[in-house]
Amino acid sequence: MSRAILPLIVFCLIPLTTDAGRLWKVDSGGSGDVLTIEAGIDSAAAADTVLVACGTYYERNIEMKSGIVLMSEEGVASCARIDAEHLHTVFWCVDCESATVIKGFTIANGTPYMGKPGCGGGMTVGRSPGIIIENCSFVGNTTHCSSGSSPVPYRGYGR
Repeated sequence: MSRAILPLIVFCLIPLTTDAGRLWKVDSGGSGDVLTIEAGIDSAAAADTVLVACGTYYERNIEMKSGIVLMSEEGVASCARIDAEHLHTVFWCVDCESATVIKGFTIANGTPYMGKPGCGGGMTVGRSPGIIIENCSFVGNTTHCSSGSSPVPYRGYGR
């Protein structure tokens, strides 16, 4: 009888959820969980962190998800560069809540998408009040915030 109860007790002690979120590592060299920033964001859920290895990433039209922290491994703009090569917008941040953070990137060479008037090349932010953009540099592109959006300067957060 004790053999039947032991697996049940062990199962009850295993937590079914975690509050901390998962860490997704992005490394184009293959030593992370995924190879691209977009794949990291696609894999992540709210409360997860997507940590990007230092280097240059040639990506565009990256759609940020609400509640995700996206940051370079050193947290400074000189660590990781995202370069859209003048082909499209680098980031789309639409309907992102205040727990959404982009930290430590050089956002470069984004070109506004002409199919959507008023969209920025480096980053388009729409209906995302309080999204945090920290330690980022914008080089060779434009940035636009549509009505209803108000990125705030970094004031600290609990991660």
